[in-house]
Amino acid sequence: MNARGDADAKRIQVVVRVRPRLPSDAPPEQDAFASECADARTLEVEVRSRARKDANVGGARQSNGAAKQFAFDACLDGDSSQAAVQAAVDMQGMVGAALAGYPVMLFAFGQTGSGKTHTIIGPETLQDQGRYQPGVDTPAEQAPDAAEAGLLSASIRAAFVQLEGASERTYEVSVTVLEVYNESISDLLGRRHNTVLRQDAAKGFYVQGLRRVVCRSAEHTEAVVAKALLHRCVAAPGSVCPRAHAC
Repeated sequence: MNARGDADAKRIQVVVRVRPRLPSDAPPEQDAFASECADARTLEVEVRSRARKDANVGGARQSNGAAKQFAFDACLDGDSSQAAVQAAVDMQGMVGAALAGYPVMLFAFGQTGSGKTHTIIGPETLQDQGRYQPGVDTPAEQAPDAAEAGLLSASIRAAFVQLEGASERTYEVSVTVLEVYNESISDLLGRRHNTVLRQDAAKGFYVQGLRRVVCRSAEHTEAVVAKALLHRCVAAPGSVCPRAHAC
């Protein structure tokens, strides 16, 4: 099933997002390849090589020939907004499916510096904004603009909005945050390392002993997540580029 529960739809969908050029990037003529969205579902990649075999590093490149095209469920160019990403992955539908009991996962994959943290967490990570105090509620008006929120914050807010409209049921929202790094699992809320992955006939796969925090609001949930993200493994001191998978 997909996020809406349609049995005839694909279970897995892949959305590609082209990272925009940054001021720190090399000039376009030095790129080893060029990529852009040919249309809403097609990524076009042109591979380039040095003009001469003895060309110095940093020299101009030329095309190796015709560009190659790759089809995805959606292709977002470098100018795409966070809201466009939310729509492309059907975030509202996925949140609704999760609340209905279906297992749902959003996963960002890409090389270092490709924009995974920006897409999932937002233009600035929660812990670097200074607006969230770990473990303390923060007024909603101080939260980052919803239009620029990453998928993590946006899905948290969408979940609480949907829960508020579900008057026929009562819910308790709790949060766990774990990190997988070098084949080791860490509990980022409980500050415990080398936790154990187990399998149970009823639960399926689960991590034993994860600290679980009950949350009262979207703001409280984001504050708890911000506290957990402070303990991620990062590429270098002060960096916000994670070296592990957190979920």
